[in-house]
Amino acid sequence: QARAAAALELINQEERKRQADADGKQLASLQAQLLAAQGQQAAAAAMQIEQQYGELISRLPERGDQAGLNLVDSLINVERASAQLGELQAQVDRVFADQARQEGSIQAQQQAGLISEIGARQQIIDLHARTTAEVERLLPEMERLAQVTGDPAAIEAVKNLRAQVEQTRFSADALSN
Repeated sequence: QARAAAALELINQEERKRQADADGKQLASLQAQLLAAQGQQAAAAAMQIEQQYGELISRLPERGDQAGLNLVDSLINVERASAQLGELQAQVDRVFADQARQEGSIQAQQQAGLISEIGARQQIIDLHARTTAEVERLLPEMERLAQVTGDPAAIEAVKNLRAQVEQTRFSADALSN
């Protein structure tokens, strides 16, 4: 009877450990979801990668599987770069949305007679210059991350963004003449 009780206690301990492990994984998943919902895509991706590949990463060196470890590392680098690129793209989208809002405000002020056409034009020129500078500051890192992903669509999207920045610069130059 003592052996049965000891065996039952071992089973219960194992069940509690299994449940604690499952709870830990679920809580980590919730934390990653929270980070993603808060716009922290890169941090969320890093957590998800750790959850998804953590056990595999710890087993591969034990088996001496360097090729497998290199493959996982490559995938992790691409996924992280993709998440970081997504965060930078969201930042660029906010910059252009802010520009559009400010342009609308400037035009409304001009139409209401609060500022002159020349004043509105100068404000728009200044706004385009600030927008261009903000996006140009992000472009080198975006280009680097797009290359790391190796995704032709991401690379093309960054090229299109560079063209959009050039168009913004061109329109600012045209307005100033």
